[in-house]
Amino acid sequence: MIRIGLLGLGRISHKIAKTLTKLNSPELILYACGSRELSKAEDFKNKYHLEKAYGSYEELCKDENIDLIYVATPHVFHHDNVILALENNKHVLVEKPMCVSLKEGEELFSLAKEKHLLLQEAFWTRFTPSYSYLKQLIDLKPLGNILSVDASFGLYLENKSRMVSKALGGGVLLDIGVYPLNMLLGILGKNYSIQAVNFSPYKGDSSIDENDQLLISFNDIPCKITISMNQYIKDEAIITCEHGTIILDRNNLVKKIHLKAKNISKTFKFKEIVNGYECQFLKMNQAIKDNSPLDEMSRDDSLTLLRLLDDIRNFNKKQNS
Repeated sequence: MIRIGLLGLGRISHKIAKTLTKLNSPELILYACGSRELSKAEDFKNKYHLEKAYGSYEELCKDENIDLIYVATPHVFHHDNVILALENNKHVLVEKPMCVSLKEGEELFSLAKEKHLLLQEAFWTRFTPSYSYLKQLIDLKPLGNILSVDASFGLYLENKSRMVSKALGGGVLLDIGVYPLNMLLGILGKNYSIQAVNFSPYKGDSSIDENDQLLISFNDIPCKITISMNQYIKDEAIITCEHGTIILDRNNLVKKIHLKAKNISKTFKFKEIVNGYECQFLKMNQAIKDNSPLDEMSRDDSLTLLRLLDDIRNFNKKQNS
């Protein structure tokens, strides 16, 4: 059994609380929450029937009854929040992206190793049954070798203050873009080459990107990634193969995988226990018991994604310098 403390009480923490409540596992106890406002923490505690509420992150992390801290603050604060949790001897699940640069990520994993604690990026989609099946399918090559991938994902998010704030790590790349990029790294491999980056700056802050088009090869497979935070773009990935196509209905939580070829038209459907978020907690519980890191989103996976995000932004700067 692990007792969980939520650090930061925004939308994602409500999602996590609802997930764990519905899962109702005796192995996963949502024990405490922490906010910079005690009244907000008390309201959250009462809503989800938690044991403790704290008016600071420091108080939350010092609670000796907590085994695991879930960091759910904006990603620009992840680095300092994770350090706080690790320094207080807590295992950590941290929202994606785990921080905002490769340098920060290396520092966090180094501290976790030093403290003999598990640090895990909460890239929840990697832990779902559909993702596991997708990886197996790609390895089997039912339609021959992959020739190219076209991935897209766009939502209306400009009304969210953190998305348009440089101080909060705003922009579409670090929020929406990590989903298709992480998916492509996971199924195609970690060797990549960036050919083109096109950032459309947010009208209120030219340093924030609101529409991105990326051309990146993963293990020599060309991929086009289109993402937006100011318009709806169908969330899907079309994988073109030698003898047909594999269509994913989403870049994050895949619900359907459709194979289409001359003599094939087959759809695989997937359903989670609750909503998919529970998978990372079930796996993390076992990892803590075994004192062993998780393969689904490994240290190397997280650092490769951070390196790619750094490289994309640096590529864009060079293009525009």
